[in-house]
Amino acid sequence: RFMALTRQGEHTIRGRVDVLVAHRAELLSTLERLRGHLAALDHKIGVYTAALETTALETTALETEKESV
Repeated sequence: RFMALTRQGEHTIRGRVDVLVAHRAELLSTLERLRGHLAALDHKIGVYTAALETTALETTALETEKESV
């Protein structure tokens, strides 16, 4: 639509601005949604990383305990 308006000439500038403003609003909405997805993903990564660290510590403790027996 933007290009069609551009081809029609100078009298369509208001329409072009309206198209750009609407597109910007859509992008902001998409960014907000993606930021939510990113936050959820970061949280999951943190949970699983902590689980890996806990498992590694437990494994090390068990190995140390076995070696001392």
